[in-house]
Amino acid sequence: MRFGAIVLVALWYGTVSVAQVTSGQEGHASLPVAGQSVPEGITALMQKASSGNATAQFRLGLAFELGKGVPQDDRQAAYWYQKAADQGHAAAQNDLGLMYGRGRGLPLDPAESVKWFLRAAIEGDATAQYNLGLAYASGTGTLKDDAEAVRWYAKAAAQGLATAQNNLAIAYRDARGLTQDDRQAVKWFQKAAEQGLCDAQYNLGVIYSSGRGVKADYPKAARWYREAADQGCPHAQNSLAYMYQNGIGVPQDEAQAATWLAKAAEQGYAAAQLNLGIIYLNGSGLPQDFKAAYTWFLVAGSAGKEWSERLSSRLTGVEVADARQQAAVWIARHSEGMAAHHCSTDAAAGMSVDSAAMTAAETSPDGMHSGSGRQ
Repeated sequence: MRFGAIVLVALWYGTVSVAQVTSGQEGHASLPVAGQSVPEGITALMQKASSGNATAQFRLGLAFELGKGVPQDDRQAAYWYQKAADQGHAAAQNDLGLMYGRGRGLPLDPAESVKWFLRAAIEGDATAQYNLGLAYASGTGTLKDDAEAVRWYAKAAAQGLATAQNNLAIAYRDARGLTQDDRQAVKWFQKAAEQGLCDAQYNLGVIYSSGRGVKADYPKAARWYREAADQGCPHAQNSLAYMYQNGIGVPQDEAQAATWLAKAAEQGYAAAQLNLGIIYLNGSGLPQDFKAAYTWFLVAGSAGKEWSERLSSRLTGVEVADARQQAAVWIARHSEGMAAHHCSTDAAAGMSVDSAAMTAAETSPDGMHSGSGRQ
């Protein structure tokens, strides 16, 4: 007996009113990755910074923020960013804005954060322009103003910043701060997707699935879902699973559907957890297993509540207790990791994904993404 078809929850998926998944505030990663040597010795860098060299001050701030060659120290990072920012160093101004916006090494002060983003944005720094757009879009540290948000997104997008291109596309699609234009939305989603931004790849998949602004093309939709899914974006993994489950744009393959649902479910995406439970319930792509299904319905929380209540009568008391314990352990073990994941996992039907977190100096534990690498 089959209990239900796979549910594609949140074809359009996002975190704000009618919108999207957002990417993080951006900074400037100019130091090498772990394991590589700092181009200049820290001693020489400190000497240059102390003598007033703004680039050296910025790089020393990065060193302290990232703990590269020196002990990690947010206060020292903010101190050197401030020194460079006061001399008009745009990347330092942006990263100083991030420190104020996060309360790292400095008191939390969103208004001061916006002030420094604005200074860097006026100098033409794309990451600061994007971060300023986010501030106006959310009303953080300034009055909410969609038109101003779009103006700054457009400046950053024109410089090739993928997160800004994605958010500009959403603004065109949803008429946020400008006139609605599906063709412009497709254009900017495409630019961001081709740069590898998983949020934009997912959004482009939705565009081709729905035929909004383009002719519906399911193979193309599946291709873009796959691009994003391969990067670990759970909403794309869930949508790709739906395509495989139903043979839309790809050959029908229930085993592939189960594989992609499992990947998304392990990341805490409730829609995929519900769908994975249904897969176990039906035995489609995986061996039928009522207890495993019940466990995933519990893990899915409110999304799986009705399903878990319906299934509990098919299990013994021992199986129910065991499944509840397994679900509690899973939730406790994954809660911190889910909070840190770079793709948003709030599901809302009819929404798409914007880039909404601001970008910092380097990919960090709070899920914010790296910036342009400008010095």
